[in-house]
Amino acid sequence: MKIRAIFKQRNLDYSQEHADFHDQGQPGIDNMKYNWEQHFQSQNIENAQQFDQTDIQLTGAHEESNEEFIITLKNMVAVTYQNEKGKQNHYAVSKSLLSKWNFTKNEKQNTLSCYFYFKQTEEFVKLTDGIFIAINEIPDELKK
Repeated sequence: MKIRAIFKQRNLDYSQEHADFHDQGQPGIDNMKYNWEQHFQSQNIENAQQFDQTDIQLTGAHEESNEEFIITLKNMVAVTYQNEKGKQNHYAVSKSLLSKWNFTKNEKQNTLSCYFYFKQTEEFVKLTDGIFIAINEIPDELKK
């Protein structure tokens, strides 16, 4: 199985009328449909689960001490999956950051597509590729 994760923030100033008149119906340089977008893809997935609201755990190590830690990110919209080596990974966004999301499975191509649409007004940080968290939801362990 393959997972595609698409993260987007819509441009509120986008005008389809402008696109139709000036750019043959397509977004243009002065009329972008999205403020930003990022795409990630994972292949050879053994198992994938979608969650409309869940807590996920991330593991890591402190740079200076190399001491391992586990943090919990709460209220996330997420896809949790295992790669062919059994390692668990996530694509996840704080639920408070999203205006909408959807998960679409294409059985013929054996692909799960995950779309995450960000609100305009919420501030966030990208913890790692495919994991975004609201500024006001950063766990204390990460603020040190």
